[in-house]
Amino acid sequence: DIAVLETIRLHDGICTADIISFIEKESGKSPRVATVYDTILSLKKKNLIFSDGLGVSENGGRPRNYFKITEVGELALQVIERMRG
Repeated sequence: DIAVLETIRLHDGICTADIISFIEKESGKSPRVATVYDTILSLKKKNLIFSDGLGVSENGGRPRNYFKITEVGELALQVIERMRG
């Protein structure tokens, strides 16, 4: 959950495919798509992120949801950072 939340914080207004690509690039591991979708749903339910509606796809495909961090999500990451020291 934290990796996805931190990615959304760094890239305000990021879609799921780009979240997956960023995590893969940073960690060297391919996250499972279903796991990322489940994490996004969990973060939305906890009011840590929100979607600002469907954006237009650059390649004419399906419209994409773009996610942003909420104030609650920002505070949660600040607490986590303090705990890490």
